[in-house]
This record gives sequence, C-alpha cells and structure tokens, in this order.
Amino acid sequence: MGQFKYKRQNASLTKMIINLHSMGFTEEFYLQDAKVFIFSTTAAEESISSFEVLLINQVFDEFCGGYKYIHAIESDSGIRGLLLMEECLFASACGR
Repeated sequence: MGQFKYKRQNASLTKMIINLHSMGFTEEFYLQDAKVFIFSTTAAEESISSFEVLLINQVFDEFCGGYKYIHAIESDSGIRGLLLMEECLFASACGR
C-alpha cells in the first residue's frame, strides 16, 4: 500500500475563523452596496452604522490564490459574526 500525503490548505485562515467562532462570532456577513450588512442565517439587512466593525487580520486564501481581510462584526443588539472580503473596509488601516 502506498502512503497518503495530506496537504493542509488554508490552515491559518481556518484556525483564525475557528478561533473567532469560539469567541461567539458565528454569523456570516455580506456587504451590499457598501451601506448594508446582511447576515446569512436570517437574511436580515441592517445599516452599517448599527455595527461595530474590527479589522482582525489579512490572511492568504490558498483556494482563490489571494488575500482575504477578516473583519469581526458586532451589532448593537448583540449579533456577532465575520465578514471575509478581498478588500479592507478601512482604507486608512490597510495602507490605502
């Protein structure tokens, strides 16, 4: 029998997401028209101003061959989740 070699892809991205999930950031957010966040479990829309958004890190995504910015998001009502984007929401914080 031959030996199998397993390649670990996206290990740092996956670890970071798992760690944030364990801290309660369990929703998945999407940005629409740069004004509204939509969270996936309810498809509810809320204005960006009703959320606190933190830039967590920039991590290389091996599946798409580019970098992703990880943003942690928390609403005034306590909804917490993540937004992964190819662009940073905070141009000044990302050197742009």
